[in-house]
Amino acid sequence: MKPYYQTSTQEITKKCRDCGKEFVITEEEQEWLKANDLELYSRCPDCRKARREEKETTEPVEKVCRECGNKFVITAEELIWLKQKRYQEFSRCQPCRKKKREESANGRGKEGSN
Repeated sequence: MKPYYQTSTQEITKKCRDCGKEFVITEEEQEWLKANDLELYSRCPDCRKARREEKETTEPVEKVCRECGNKFVITAEELIWLKQKRYQEFSRCQPCRKKKREESANGRGKEGSN
């Protein structure tokens, strides 16, 4: 069992992290989540459904790294995360992004930008 898991013998009312609407987690749902070692929901049923549908319909994107020229794939999950954060799609592969972050952290990456 996860240490931050809240168990209850009652329904729990929570506020959806996406839309802000209040929703109820029933006793049965809590038992199922606990039995499957899952956290309590943070999204209402409508937002959970929309998120599942978005994952099912989002296709990975193949790109070419602007630093090294290697091909890389942006996964559907990454695309959804980028969209939620309102970030642009990656223009560098993961190793080049990591290298760029390390250079920036060390104060050496000031010449170029993302």
